[in-house]
Amino acid sequence: MPEKKQTGEEYDFQTLQNLQKFEKIS
Repeated sequence: MPEKKQTGEEYDFQTLQNLQKFEKIS
């Protein structure tokens, strides 16, 4: 993983991507 500070925005972005992946799998 890249050296990046886990900001709320980044966390939300990652969560959104994970949710989209999960929806595609379902």
